[in-house]
Order: sequence, then structure tokens, then C-alpha cells
Amino acid sequence: GQSCRDRIKILRDEGFFDAKRSGPEIVKGLEKKGWTHNNNQVQASLSSMFPAGEIQRMKDGGSFKYYYDRVK
Repeated sequence: GQSCRDRIKILRDEGFFDAKRSGPEIVKGLEKKGWTHNNNQVQASLSSMFPAGEIQRMKDGGSFKYYYDRVK
């Protein structure tokens, strides 16, 4: 099956991260596809995707917002 990271990449490739998204927004975006992942799973995936250049992030108050504006 697909991992949480794989599924986040699918959302990314569909343009979901054209807007800056919080962790809970990403959880909801996955749920809309029928994929259930909790915030901990999503955060763990994002924390490995960011250093690999698979997602971008910016500090927003006390948390991060994730986005992707690079050419695919």
C-alpha cells in the first residue's frame, strides 16, 4: 500500500500545496481522498520530506505551513 508520505506527494502533484497548508489542513486533504492519517503521521512524513526537497515550509506563528511552488 501507499505510505502517508506517498499520499502527501499525490496531493502535492495535484496542486494541493499551491496554497500554504497547516498540518490539520493536510490531514483533512488526505481524508477527502479517503485516506486516514493522524497529525503525528503527517508531521513525521513532512519532517522527512522537507530536507529531501519534496515539500517546502515556512514558519507561521508557532507552527509551520507547508507548500510547494517548484516546477514539477
